[in-house]
Amino acid sequence: MRIAAESKSWDLTLRIAIWLGSPVAVTGLLAGLANGMIPAGVPGEWTWSAPKTGMTMIEMIPAFLTMLTLITYSTIGERFLTTASKRAIAVATLLPATAVVQAGWQYAAPQGYGLAKWPIATYNSGSSGYYAKARDEIGDLAEFLRDYPKWIKKQDILHTGTHPPGLFVEARLTLEFWRSHPAEAAKFISTMPEELREAARAAKPGGTPVVEQASVVLLAIFRWLASALTVWPLWLIMRRLGHSPVNSFRTCLIWSVVPSAVLFQPASDLLFPVLACTAVALSLPSSEPQNWRNRYVDPVFAGLVLSFGMFFSLVFLAVGAVVAIIVAMSDDSKGIRGKCIRIGGIGAGFITGTIAWAVIGRTDPLAIWLANQTKHAGFYEAYPRSYWPWVFADFVESAAGLGLPSALGLAITLIATVVRRNGLMRHRVSLASIAILAILALSGRSLSEVGRLWLPFFPLLLTSVLAEFENFRFSGLEFRWILFWSGIQILWLQTLVQCVYPF
Repeated sequence: MRIAAESKSWDLTLRIAIWLGSPVAVTGLLAGLANGMIPAGVPGEWTWSAPKTGMTMIEMIPAFLTMLTLITYSTIGERFLTTASKRAIAVATLLPATAVVQAGWQYAAPQGYGLAKWPIATYNSGSSGYYAKARDEIGDLAEFLRDYPKWIKKQDILHTGTHPPGLFVEARLTLEFWRSHPAEAAKFISTMPEELREAARAAKPGGTPVVEQASVVLLAIFRWLASALTVWPLWLIMRRLGHSPVNSFRTCLIWSVVPSAVLFQPASDLLFPVLACTAVALSLPSSEPQNWRNRYVDPVFAGLVLSFGMFFSLVFLAVGAVVAIIVAMSDDSKGIRGKCIRIGGIGAGFITGTIAWAVIGRTDPLAIWLANQTKHAGFYEAYPRSYWPWVFADFVESAAGLGLPSALGLAITLIATVVRRNGLMRHRVSLASIAILAILALSGRSLSEVGRLWLPFFPLLLTSVLAEFENFRFSGLEFRWILFWSGIQILWLQTLVQCVYPF
């Protein structure tokens, strides 16, 4: 009787958290941002700036249609999870559905801060600089890669100096492709939405050459599609952690309403969540009896993915640490030996992949990474941060960037797990991610812009958002209430902060 009473009490608490917690959290934080009671950063050091225009009735139409599409797809998609064949359709459609919804939020942004920012932010050197450097400073690509360890030491401490060559290579290859197909570039641009076309043309004062228009638009599309693609490896993670098809499907759908994945389009950081999720998914033992592919091949491919990620960003050092913790926490039936084999496979894949791009580029990855790390440290020397205010700001920005309804669900799940002292293995992906992010913040290595910089970890945090709700009769209506308030947060937040234009 006592256990039943406690169970009913906990169910009631969860329902209150769902129905009241989400709207209270969203309206409370965003109203505070709107009236200035809550700063968008640390005043006097750095804050997110606000858009110069607000949301009008014109943007309300795509906002309504996007929300309707999301709720409708969620309702229909769950009905396809009853059999294996229908489930495959539901999983396959997660990608286009997520892409449509994340693009829909862009149409609902204030004028100039939706699709218009895609080509402008990519083209403008003040926003990142990867494309501008690739266009103006890369002649022969092979020579550029050979000289990269020296070249990177001369770059800034904001964006270009803190990254390996991958983003520059991507931009240069895209530009060279359209330069060799100028007629197709014009046709490509003509098929784009008017807002995207006009912004691409206006990215350069006096007009942007059509080849460059096509380049920056295609680069932005890469980020959008890469972000949407995250749902597939996220599904695999959920299934390998032993979650039900319904909970896995719902978790993947939450990615379409993660504010950071929308507001930071078309930042290069949107390329990284899919790689992080893929590495984690391949590093996890299958929840079913393991075969030779899962035991030996998957870890090697996980290492290859990490090495590919390190061609683009040092954030994959932290992703690699998450992978190591996950494997160490695994309840692998082979014990220590199985874990060592898995870690060894991941290491072999990472070394192989790193040697491959070092040999192909005739360059020195270690020298590049050390130079990047020096540049990163130089940022905090040039722009000192007040420690405790920024640690607190990191926490708030992470919750807002993940989505306040999702952050609330994550907190409830982890608190319940700690109190019960069981189920930790099921949450090892989110727990490992939280541990690494806490180390980054408390060590002072990641103070500011964590809504962007921590994007690769956000889908990993989602793996525990709905886990506790799975233990009681969590209805589709309650889940769609979470989606609804997550969408409201995106729509409202877009009117309060802008994230990818130069400041």
